[in-house]
Amino acid sequence: FAPGTYTGGYENRTDNSGPRAIAADAQGNVWAGHFTSRKYYLLENATAQILRTNDVSSLNHTPYGAVVDANGILWSANAGGNQVLRLDPTDDSISLVEVGHTCYGLGLDRSNHLFVSGWQASKLSRINVLTGTKDWTVNGIYESRGIAVTADGDVWVANSSPGTVARWTPDGVLKKTIAVG
Repeated sequence: FAPGTYTGGYENRTDNSGPRAIAADAQGNVWAGHFTSRKYYLLENATAQILRTNDVSSLNHTPYGAVVDANGILWSANAGGNQVLRLDPTDDSISLVEVGHTCYGLGLDRSNHLFVSGWQASKLSRINVLTGTKDWTVNGIYESRGIAVTADGDVWVANSSPGTVARWTPDGVLKKTIAVG
């Protein structure tokens, strides 16, 4: 549907259908990853018109989280999978980077690193976005989810089951765990 023209109801399902991955590019356009159809839609920032559609179903990728790096590459967590998707919008190439654990949260630093949390796998990994290779994986905290990287390069990870936020160095050393409930 064109934005603003849909008059029907919305499904209320619990099987992760619908958009689960959202990321903005440098122009303010929005990538929306649809879980069930396994497609990414690039939406124009002012009108929400669909500028392009990228089908990632050939790689069995179910978009769950997304970020766009400084080079314009879209990175996406694969719900239930052990890979991160790399989509280059300049040539529409798609590939997977094997992480070795469930992928949940994604965060980027200013040094071309993508950090990936492992949810119930209790892992944290770092990927070099320039080479598309995994640098390392460390044991993390149970149910690690969302990731944010601050200007100092520290990696902050929300951990739902223990109710904590963990602060990691850019090299995967745990600095502090803070109870937040």
